[in-house]
Amino acid sequence: MKQFFSANLSNMTFIFSFIILLNAILGNLGDFNKLVLYLAAVTLILTILSYGISYINFHLEWTYHIVQLSFLFSAFLLLGHVMKLISFSLENILVNGIVFSIVYFLTVRLRKQQLNQLADAINEQLGDRK
Repeated sequence: MKQFFSANLSNMTFIFSFIILLNAILGNLGDFNKLVLYLAAVTLILTILSYGISYINFHLEWTYHIVQLSFLFSAFLLLGHVMKLISFSLENILVNGIVFSIVYFLTVRLRKQQLNQLADAINEQLGDRK
C-alpha cells in the first residue's frame, strides 16, 4: 500500500486539485468557492516564490531549507492576512507554523525519496549496459 501511494501520490494530488479548482471556478462549491480560489492563489504564489529561491546559491543544504521555510511561511502569513484567511494572533501563527513546517519537511522528504529512486533506476540502467 505504501508503494502504491508513493508511486501515485503526485497524480492523485493533481487530479483532486484540478477537480476542486474546476468546481470552484464553475461556482459549484457554494460558500467555499472564494476560499478554494484564494487557497489556489496562495499555493501558486508560494510555488513561484519557492522556484525563485531555488535559484539562489546556498553553500549548505540546511541554510537553503531555513531560508526557504522562513521566507515561504512569512509570505504565507502575509498573503493569508491580506486575503482575510488568517488573523495575526499568536495561536494562529503557532498552529500554522507547526503545520507549515510539518508539510514542508514531509515534502522535502518525499522529494528526496523520489530523487533517490530516480538515481537508483539510472544506476541500474547504467549497470545493465556493462
